[in-house]
Amino acid sequence: MQVELPLWWAEISIYNLDPNTMNTIIQPGSTVVLQAGYATGSHKMATIFQGQVFQPMWTRENVVDYKLTLRCFAGNAKNWVDTNYPRLQTEADLVNLMARTAQNQMHVGHLDPILSQTKLSRGGVLLGDPNQILGDIASGHGLVAWVDPTSGINIVDLGNLASGGALTPTHDPYAPPIPPGSDQKAKTGTDYCIIGTPQQTWEGVNFEVLLDPSLKIKYPPDVVKLDMSSTTIDLLPLSQPFGNDSQGFIPPPTASGNYIVAGLRHYGDSRGNPWYSEICGVTQNGLLLAMGKPQ
Repeated sequence: MQVELPLWWAEISIYNLDPNTMNTIIQPGSTVVLQAGYATGSHKMATIFQGQVFQPMWTRENVVDYKLTLRCFAGNAKNWVDTNYPRLQTEADLVNLMARTAQNQMHVGHLDPILSQTKLSRGGVLLGDPNQILGDIASGHGLVAWVDPTSGINIVDLGNLASGGALTPTHDPYAPPIPPGSDQKAKTGTDYCIIGTPQQTWEGVNFEVLLDPSLKIKYPPDVVKLDMSSTTIDLLPLSQPFGNDSQGFIPPPTASGNYIVAGLRHYGDSRGNPWYSEICGVTQNGLLLAMGKPQ
């Protein structure tokens, strides 16, 4: 299996920054670090994005407000490798070599052990887009490859994760806020921060919480838990087409409430009300479904 390598991106708007400061410190290629969170509680401020400025834009709003918008990316965009390797190298050796010699150097996170099992009988050349090379290596073994700013290059078998034992949550359970006047007791270790109603998907559930900078896309993955005793999920119709399959039935929500964090989007406005994190959670069966493997 081959998955398109993702591009982590951010669009950051800054109002009324001194023009001289903007022209001096903000240039294409500059590194930007974005931190967000809350002053108190479990969602304290931390880094939610670190990457490069791709396109700075200056605009004027409402006559008196100057707005600087930074379009940024992180990961492995706009990279290149041109190097050669001797014989008797493993594919894991090639990944490490590419990480060291690429135009924008990378670090290596998790590599499946199968990449270290066979040595190549001949030397060769690594030339081109590292994303394509990593994808080719991964697809040759039915693995999934991605590059992220947190853990670097990852080439792993998500099937092992999907078919493994029960998931263990890495965060306190999420639950909706307790309504005013309710006799419901707050549970110790529960985060009452769900916003709105979680939406069921074929792979799991999508939901929104107060901005939580501790959440990451990584491997091994973050696992979140919904408190199913107080959380209502907006279910899909019983018979819902999936792709070209009109005969399938939507899988029921997981009884444990445990979901792998497979997608994440932070958004907020320090001059307004939104300050949230959107989570795409998948179950183990949902992960197999997304990978196109039988359940």
